[in-house]
Amino acid sequence: MSVVEREIKLAAPPAVVLPPLSDPLAGVVAEPAGTRYLLATYFDTSDLRLARAGASLRYRNDEGWAVKLPAGERRGRLDRDTFAFDGDETEPPAAALDLVQALTRAAPVTAVARLRTTRRAVRLRTTQGAPIGEVVDDDVTVLGADAPVRAFRELEFELVDDAPEAQAASIVARLRAAGAGPPDPTPKIVRALG
Repeated sequence: MSVVEREIKLAAPPAVVLPPLSDPLAGVVAEPAGTRYLLATYFDTSDLRLARAGASLRYRNDEGWAVKLPAGERRGRLDRDTFAFDGDETEPPAAALDLVQALTRAAPVTAVARLRTTRRAVRLRTTQGAPIGEVVDDDVTVLGADAPVRAFRELEFELVDDAPEAQAASIVARLRAAGAGPPDPTPKIVRALG
């Protein structure tokens, strides 16, 4: 199964407090969507061919296996084709490895990073009820004694396919006004690997 993931990532210093995201004037309604605890293991070649190409292969406790391939960038928004796979968490599924083989070539893949994330989510919709997307506040800890980056925080605005541009811009402006950095399409695995 494949979907296009559209997201805007913003670095968030520890002191940033997620602002209220409901904005009746912009036609945005925000609803808390709870907290999730995620554990992800990323796989790559020893010379990080997937990360260098903007792709990733990971296993995450809530979704299973996923391959993300770059589909483009537009004004700080990262678009990626995302493919889901069934399989045991100990070894990447053959179909996932086949999908990334053009990038990894003959090099074997192994676990290169393990990330623990506390994710707080807020769902967004228009005042008419149409979904806009979800803002997630991720506190990420990179596990392993040799990790070059120990922890970081980022905000992600995950947009639905036809999210209205005006509402999306309004939400990004609110996040920036609260102290978040400018849109930065750097994937989590790249941040984690330093």
